[in-house]
Amino acid sequence: MKYSILTILFLILGYSCNSNQSNQQNIENQKKELNCISNLKYIERNGRIDSTMIDYIKADWSKEYKIEFKNINDTLFLYGSKLNENVKNYRLYPGPYLTSKTKYNSELVCSEKIIIHQNEIKYSFCYPDIIDFLDKQIKKSENDVYFYRYAKQKDNLLNKIKEKESIFYCDYLLYDLLMNLPYNAYDKYRKLEVSKIILSDYYNGWSGGSEYFLLNKRNDTIAYDGFQRWIQ
Repeated sequence: MKYSILTILFLILGYSCNSNQSNQQNIENQKKELNCISNLKYIERNGRIDSTMIDYIKADWSKEYKIEFKNINDTLFLYGSKLNENVKNYRLYPGPYLTSKTKYNSELVCSEKIIIHQNEIKYSFCYPDIIDFLDKQIKKSENDVYFYRYAKQKDNLLNKIKEKESIFYCDYLLYDLLMNLPYNAYDKYRKLEVSKIILSDYYNGWSGGSEYFLLNKRNDTIAYDGFQRWIQ
């Protein structure tokens, strides 16, 4: 059977449209987008970060403790020793302890991504990275109940991915992902990448907390979030 040139063109055009639609659907399926509820606050501070937990420790804990800072790779560690101890390097347990890390955007090389919208900030992660991280934390829970919460986080995350309207409280999970995984952060309001994020964990006795600051290229603080943790 012979086809006219016009018929062949229509067949090619139809196949091309179907192929493009299929490819677009595959791309959409590979991008899992979630919206989260958070305590994130938007602020700008004229090129400096103040009132961080490090500042608080210097001002308050130094009344009772000798505060030591130590840099290891990209992480700042803080230790607290009793001022009146005879042994110079004595560590009071449980005493004040803090770690602080500065993270930067990464180029994500993966076909499957999870995008989390935290108000005006958009975070992108590789989906396999997230699942691998959560699985490792769940594995740790076999010997330490502190990590048990990650099983619930994974179940909640997978359930939200299946839902069309995915809204969930994200402060704890998002902080853990930013601290441990490559990411890309984007300010949708300013239409600019978030230059860097400073994340800190602090403990004193049986309580503690986490906080993080989002900064732009001028080192101005874009936003801040912080929440309390309890040591189990």
